[in-house]
Amino acid sequence: MIAEVPALGEEGLADYGSDLPKGDAKAKIEGEIRYPIKDFYLTNPIARASETMQRCSSELLHGVEFAEAAE
Repeated sequence: MIAEVPALGEEGLADYGSDLPKGDAKAKIEGEIRYPIKDFYLTNPIARASETMQRCSSELLHGVEFAEAAE
């Protein structure tokens, strides 16, 4: 592997060189900056298909209260 990729034989951080694109220091962000995940509890298909996870999300994020049966 080292023969094909010499950087693998060196200790420490990889040197990516100076050919990385430079950002525009004067660029302005327009609009509101928001967290892209609106509902953390429903981020995967298994959780979205689960009635229990739907209920947990409703209670935790949206403040919906469900009646509990007395034991």
